[in-house]
Amino acid sequence: MDSFGVLSISEDPTVADVMREGRSTEEQLNLVLAIRERDRPRSEQLLEAIGRDHPDKAVSKAARKELFRLRSR
Repeated sequence: MDSFGVLSISEDPTVADVMREGRSTEEQLNLVLAIRERDRPRSEQLLEAIGRDHPDKAVSKAARKELFRLRSR
């Protein structure tokens, strides 16, 4: 399982696909925003994994920012 294996547990099969290499940073940033609006327990897990392990600094930072916002609700 790759470092984003946790993403494959998502009900939306595009989550793991979009977070893999080959997708634009913009697509990945849009997905990070969409994840925050999903069901809270899964959103936290996904954003935490992306923020910790994503190789693109912009996407990683966006995930950490959205995780902070999610937890601040």
